[in-house]
Amino acid sequence: GGHYIMTNFIQIPNEFFEGENKLTPEELYVWSYLQSRVLRWEDKILINIDMVSQELQLVKTKKINKQKLKEIIVLLHNKEVIRLNKEVNENMKYDDLLKLDYINVGEEYTGFEKISFEYFNIVKTLEEKERAITFAILCYIKKNSYKEGKISYIEWVEFLNVSDKTVQNKLMEMANLGLITIE
Repeated sequence: GGHYIMTNFIQIPNEFFEGENKLTPEELYVWSYLQSRVLRWEDKILINIDMVSQELQLVKTKKINKQKLKEIIVLLHNKEVIRLNKEVNENMKYDDLLKLDYINVGEEYTGFEKISFEYFNIVKTLEEKERAITFAILCYIKKNSYKEGKISYIEWVEFLNVSDKTVQNKLMEMANLGLITIE
C-alpha cells in the first residue's frame, strides 16, 4: 500500500498544454482531478464513474455528466495518460471498480507545471459547464506566467479550441469574478 502524502498541488506535464499530446479543457480537468486523488497515496486507488461524478461536474444533469465522464476516462486511458487496471471501454458500467495507478509525472515527462489544489475549489463555485474551461484557463495562465500574462488570443484559441469570441467572453467573465486581471 502507498503512504498518505500531504500535498496541495499536482504536476501537469507541459505537453498536455500544446502539441500533439494536448488535452482538451475537459480532459485536462478530469486528468488533474484523477491525479490529485491518486497522488495522495502515491500508489493505486479504486474509483468508479459514480464516485467521480459526485466530485466532478462537467454538466448539470447527473446522467449526462456520467456519460461524459465515462467518455473522457476512456479517451484518457486510450491516450495512455492515465493507467487503469482493466479493459476500459464504452461498455463498462458506472459502478465498475477501476484501479487507477499513480503516474510519476516528474519521472515520466519532460517538464511540468505545478497546479494548486485550490484551482479545484475555485471552479467548484461556478456553474457546472464553466468548470473545466475555467480550470484549464487558470492552469494555462500559471504555465505561461513567465510571459507576465501576455498570452495572445491566437494562443488562447489554439489551446482552448474555441472561437475568438468565446475566449474574449470567458476571460471577461473571469475578470469580472475577480479570478484574473486583464489589461
